[in-house]
Amino acid sequence: YNDDEAGRLAEATQNMLAGVGIKANITPLDKPTYDTNLEAGGHSIILRRYTWDGLDILPWFHDSYYLPYPNYLGVADPELDQIWLESEAVPTWEERSDSFRVGHQMLIDKWYPWAPIYQRPILVFARSTVKDIFLTPLRAGMTTESFIMVDLEE
Repeated sequence: YNDDEAGRLAEATQNMLAGVGIKANITPLDKPTYDTNLEAGGHSIILRRYTWDGLDILPWFHDSYYLPYPNYLGVADPELDQIWLESEAVPTWEERSDSFRVGHQMLIDKWYPWAPIYQRPILVFARSTVKDIFLTPLRAGMTTESFIMVDLEE
């Protein structure tokens, strides 16, 4: 959201992208604006801080109960859904964290070779000077493919 840490995250990410030749204009948003943009699909990429004290972010994007929004990735795994359900029922924070770590590891092992990324279905256009772009189709929302959009500037 829109605070000092979010600003530093945006700046660091912009610098990393600039280091590989991608100009990105990342703007931290307040919670209502963030929610509106997320639901409307009004973004190319979302950066979200994730820590173990924000455990609900995992099921929010990966529980089949939340298909198609906000589970845009289309994860529909009964075993994973059961982990989220059981995690909510444990009596202590430590047990809940341990249970969510099991779900997190399952996401990494079964669904992702890297961090979860939401990619909405769009077309990608680039100048002829852009070389070596490899578009990778991923499951997303109600479609079978989506591609990462990169906004390029001179």
